[in-house]
Amino acid sequence: MEPSAKFTPLYGAKSTQFFLAGLLQVEGVGILLDCGWDIKFDVQDIQPLAACLSQVDVVLISHLDVSHLGALPWLVGKQSLEAPIFGTLPIQRMGRLAMTDHLQACQAVSDFQAFSSSDVAAAFERMTIMHFQERVSLTGKARGFEVMPFAAGHLVGGCVWQITTPSGEVIVYAPDFNNRSEHHLNPSLLMHHFTRPALVIAGAPSRPRLGEQQEANLLRSIVDTLRGHRSDSQGAAGNVLLPIDSSGRVLELLLLLEKAWSGELADPRPRGKKEPRGNVKYETAKFGEGLAIYPLAFLSYVAQSTLEFARSQLEFMNDSVARQFERQQTNPFMCRHVRTCHTRHDVGMLNKDRGGGPKVVLATLASLEAGLARQLFIEWARDPKNLIVFPLQAQEGSVAAQVQAHEQEGSGKLILRMSTGRWVPLEGAELEAHLQAQKSPRDVTHSAAHEQTDEASHTAPDDQANLELPASAEPMDAEVVAAHESLHQHRNAAATIDGFQVPEGAAGPMFDGDDANSDVWDQFGYAVPEDFFQTSDAGVMQVADGSASMMEQDEVEPAAPEVPRKLVQSLHNVQVNAKVASYHYDGLADSRSLLITLTTIAPRQLIVIHGTAEASNTLRAQCIKEMPALTKVHAPASGETIDLSLAVSAHQLQLSARLLQSVTLHSLPDQKPADAKHRKFKVAWMDGTVIQRHGQAQNMEVVPAEQGGLACHSSGGVFLGSFRLSGIKQALEQLDIRADFAGPCLVCPGPVTISIEDEELTFAGPLSSMFFQIRDIVYQQHLLC
Repeated sequence: MEPSAKFTPLYGAKSTQFFLAGLLQVEGVGILLDCGWDIKFDVQDIQPLAACLSQVDVVLISHLDVSHLGALPWLVGKQSLEAPIFGTLPIQRMGRLAMTDHLQACQAVSDFQAFSSSDVAAAFERMTIMHFQERVSLTGKARGFEVMPFAAGHLVGGCVWQITTPSGEVIVYAPDFNNRSEHHLNPSLLMHHFTRPALVIAGAPSRPRLGEQQEANLLRSIVDTLRGHRSDSQGAAGNVLLPIDSSGRVLELLLLLEKAWSGELADPRPRGKKEPRGNVKYETAKFGEGLAIYPLAFLSYVAQSTLEFARSQLEFMNDSVARQFERQQTNPFMCRHVRTCHTRHDVGMLNKDRGGGPKVVLATLASLEAGLARQLFIEWARDPKNLIVFPLQAQEGSVAAQVQAHEQEGSGKLILRMSTGRWVPLEGAELEAHLQAQKSPRDVTHSAAHEQTDEASHTAPDDQANLELPASAEPMDAEVVAAHESLHQHRNAAATIDGFQVPEGAAGPMFDGDDANSDVWDQFGYAVPEDFFQTSDAGVMQVADGSASMMEQDEVEPAAPEVPRKLVQSLHNVQVNAKVASYHYDGLADSRSLLITLTTIAPRQLIVIHGTAEASNTLRAQCIKEMPALTKVHAPASGETIDLSLAVSAHQLQLSARLLQSVTLHSLPDQKPADAKHRKFKVAWMDGTVIQRHGQAQNMEVVPAEQGGLACHSSGGVFLGSFRLSGIKQALEQLDIRADFAGPCLVCPGPVTISIEDEELTFAGPLSSMFFQIRDIVYQQHLLC
């Protein structure tokens, strides 16, 4: 049966949305590839995901940010997702922190109902944890499939998924990856792991190529702002705000700034120093000189837990990070210069002994739609001495995107109308109205009955002679009456001593030996108090400002009853006077590197997603140009289904012993001496025919052409590698042979023309010394069998 597949980008394809999700259906098995959401958490945005939930058998999560797993708590908590979920250890731990930070940021300013903290906990507790290059065989309906994560180099624990079908076809899901080495992550090595897979699903992020001086420019702008060296600050020092994500790219910036504050990074900008003879001597300065007096803070609801978890994830990070830990016995993420803050008040306490002063704060959330970064932005954006640094590309429509767009345009002043919210306790009439509204008719009836029972228990005579039973429509059972009388006799006996006589007419013992919370009994038995059924969840730990770390397992006191409160909204007109700077620290491959990677892998089919319509169409056109007739390239829009065929025209053949004896093997040219992989293969050309043994199509053998009844003839040469006329032109010109393009052909002296069509190289021209010289030069560039 021919293996078939379908892929539907549910959202995030040919769109400006950063969040994405896709449904891959292979041989009747539905695989959900990521389930991202936006910071606004609007359920309408993920309706395509909810509509296909019944078709999902497996969930694969590639990265730990909200754009890739934001809808996971909603799927598990509100939609009862039962499919197995797979991800790496950092995705499980750091992803939970990211969702907790977003949840608390939204709850602080709104009545957030999309999901709860229990939904977040349930979602990540169900995740199956995997390590890089760990192969796992799926079970259940997906039996026969295998999944394996490879390092993506974008976020810690972020992965590229390899999916192997029961028929042996390889599918690669790589929405985001980075081929550059960073301070805390190794680059992705997709070109070494995959060769000619059946299908690659890749993202098309529109990221420019990073300049070599970007890191130095970022640090220089921060230092100049702190010291008041900016040309537009008139010598006044200012604060620096970096809106950043919760637990992803923030690790790269924290490590970068920690190294700068420690003096490990040099400023490539030379400083001039005059010598006595008038000469100018240039010396390299360290960024960390004198920076220790400026506080460096990480402001987030989960700041402390993020750093603690980062210290335990070194196996997923850069080799230099691991070497530093092994040699120096110090964890790079101890970050002795970084102070963790959980509230705006914590930031205000920084450097208080010095009267405040300038400071650098990395705060969440990056979009400025909510979170503690939004509060600081409203306060600091008005001051022209301050600096707002955006290290990440912002989601279209967010506050951060508006500020970045205005900074690029550079026209006029930007005034933003921003709202903030805070919860305040209910008081007075509002509190009374709330309490009355919370009471149900059943609660009111139960309260009145309880008061009557308490009054009866204190006024009813305990003496058997004065016992009065309540009236009833039917005579009370004699056994019930006898049990009730026995109870009162037992209470009286417990309150008296030998020789004591009960006074006549006494209603009951003055001191009956019971405490203030004595049991209440009536004609129906023991009245169980309400608090008997109440339980406390002492094992639940929360990550919030001032709370215990998630790494600790200390006991938590039962939570106090929630105080009734209301949300108070405030509007602010914020004029952005602060200097704004944008840098590209997204950790994604640029367009050129992405194209090189895809053309090197050379999949049989390619699907482009996770990019704007312009970026997706551009990448598709480039791949078609670079891989003609080798790859089918698709660029579907969100909701569009692509029908794929994973079948390949391949058969298993057995080479006869006689044919192998006549084969001459050729070694590959040693173009990469350091790579032993290219030196262990040899190739050969053979003339043979395929015959069937015993009439079975599956048992086919290749025998020499003469044995198969075919006349042996020359088949020309076979070149190993890909030909390009531009490469041939360059080789000829190096030997002073001029070559010019004339349409699809290369015209050389002689005249000799060279053309490539349908993977065939053709020489045309008179048989002269120049013809053979040009042919020999071309042959020397490639291995010929």
